[in-house]
Amino acid sequence: MMYRVAILSILITLFACPARAEPTPDTWLNGSDQAISDLAETRFAPLTQGESPGFAVGVMYEDELIYAAGFGMADLEHQTPITAQSRFYIASISKQFTAAIAFQLALEGRLDLHAPITDYLSGLPEAYHDIRVIDTLHHSGGIREYTSLLLMRGDDWSVQDRMSNSDALELIRRQQDLDFQPGTQFRYSSSGYVLLTAILETLEGDSLRAIAERRIFEPLNMQSTHFDDDHGEIIPDRVRSYRPQLPSGRGEWRQWHKHFDVVGDGGIVTTLADMNRWNGELSTGELFGEAWRVLMHQTGGLNDGRELDYAGGLWMQEFEGLELISHGGGMGGFIADYLRFPELDLAILVMANRNDAAAFQAYDFARDIISTLVRASEGSPGPTPSNPQIIGQPDPAFVPADWVGAYFIESRNNRRYLRMGEDGALDLHGGGDEFLADLIPLGGYSFALSSGAAVLELSEENGLKRFHLTAETYAYEATAYDDSPPTSLASIRPIVGLYCSDELETSYRFRIEESRLLMRVQHGSETEIWPRPTLPNLTWNGQDRVWIGIAMIKFRRTVDGGVSGFGMGDGRVSNVEFTRCDTP
Repeated sequence: MMYRVAILSILITLFACPARAEPTPDTWLNGSDQAISDLAETRFAPLTQGESPGFAVGVMYEDELIYAAGFGMADLEHQTPITAQSRFYIASISKQFTAAIAFQLALEGRLDLHAPITDYLSGLPEAYHDIRVIDTLHHSGGIREYTSLLLMRGDDWSVQDRMSNSDALELIRRQQDLDFQPGTQFRYSSSGYVLLTAILETLEGDSLRAIAERRIFEPLNMQSTHFDDDHGEIIPDRVRSYRPQLPSGRGEWRQWHKHFDVVGDGGIVTTLADMNRWNGELSTGELFGEAWRVLMHQTGGLNDGRELDYAGGLWMQEFEGLELISHGGGMGGFIADYLRFPELDLAILVMANRNDAAAFQAYDFARDIISTLVRASEGSPGPTPSNPQIIGQPDPAFVPADWVGAYFIESRNNRRYLRMGEDGALDLHGGGDEFLADLIPLGGYSFALSSGAAVLELSEENGLKRFHLTAETYAYEATAYDDSPPTSLASIRPIVGLYCSDELETSYRFRIEESRLLMRVQHGSETEIWPRPTLPNLTWNGQDRVWIGIAMIKFRRTVDGGVSGFGMGDGRVSNVEFTRCDTP
């Protein structure tokens, strides 16, 4: 491990951007109001031609909302346009507000951030007893992602079923295992913020909506902001959300009905002006204090000393050579991104009411502003990342072709590929066999990734090949395997049967009809999964692994070739066990 850390520190230096002079905000912003408006029009207007959902776009400078505009429609049925006053659901951007309340209570001496969550909540499984409050804030608790669990148990895949905090808590409490020991890894999980919300409500004896109104929104005069815990409530200027219509449907868009009332991990409905008030307080701590502001921006850490890039509901990263404090959110057809560049005293908020590829515009808009205005004021095109150089030679016995193939990541329920590049060296490919990075020799069987600071180490034991990838804030191991899908009915016949999970209170049934393997989740409709899958994005990842669009199913074979059960997971849930509950 120490070797990986040492190599990683070298890579961070190699991939770092060269030093740059910090721009003076007055210099780059002077006379730029019209330029910002022009950049926004150029980027967003073409995406909202005709009758389509769209965007609210805000640019904030020195705590002032210097640009605010709407593009597209807030409500297609009533032809209501999006304006600067439109109220958007911002999903996971809400996490920073929940964190803000937790830090207020901590500074008041009412919440111990390093105490076990079981000091504040009862009825949790034994596995949860080592989770600290701070682990819920920094996603280091190993708690399974409840939104993934909802889909795995058979809820509506578009997340349009009704769901409240009590429903989410009940599902979280049913989980008997964690994905990892608390404090040993980082894995983004909204479940931690649902538990944190329950703690805050217990301490305050009130709903999170009322707590936030009293502690955050009213003091900051955020009059158009609240935690939306009642989907039936009439909210003036509320924006509706949409998703693209399927090819077989009528019209271009379908409305996405929000029945999701879970708050704390998400849930806030707000406006550009109110978020500007929040941005100002995050920047200065004028009302809530410097100690609170510091806690909000203090990144978490793991037990082994590794520092995370996640703070109080805020990512602390870099973008275009500048310090970036940010968070995004997406749920139910809403996409939102909040980006703050403290060196420029600049913040950008883009909120969309559409769930398509065009919804993700915030980073490109930020790049437009930085490249057009900031870099121009400096008289240079900006920093150019250093090209990493080969700093070692592979082991003399290393033959790249021997390592080509598929590798499965159990902890992430995904796969990677090692492929031969045109230069005869190895490349890393993603789960869909798309190119991710070149492998740059570091010496022996260690390689750097051309895409950023990470080390990939190859190893082989008893004929089984593996690679271990270590980056600044995450690591995973991938094992070589045969990813060829089933080719005969005989190979999948042992799968037939009923499988149950107590943790999800659901069942999956597989049966064969006319040489087709059919799957039914609980009381849902039946669908073909072999040989001609009808589910979108269903992909067999091997003889006993199938991605069903929302999760990976990994069938467990017995010594005689039968199937005793399966594990199920995705990128945020490692494994939920299902056991056979009938006679095959």
